[in-house]
Amino acid sequence: MKARVHLAEIYLRNHQTGDAEDLLLPVVSTGDPEVAWRFADVMILKSNVEEANTYLLAARSGFEVLLERHLLAFADHGAEFYSGSGNDPGRACRL
Repeated sequence: MKARVHLAEIYLRNHQTGDAEDLLLPVVSTGDPEVAWRFADVMILKSNVEEANTYLLAARSGFEVLLERHLLAFADHGAEFYSGSGNDPGRACRL
């Protein structure tokens, strides 16, 4: 699953939205906040704002659970999320 997320990130950087979506779609239901985050990015690029917001909320919720349980293990991922698509630079700095 992690390989799918990282490859999807590369596709997104190269504006290959369809390829990123194809990689993430089979694992979007896993509840992994990184999958939800990157899928939200796909939806943003496809101008599907409502669906993007749904996945951003799922990502935010998932990251908060992980950060509460394992702060040191996920602080870097949380900071990256909140400084980007998560749109909370204050939270990113605190992490």
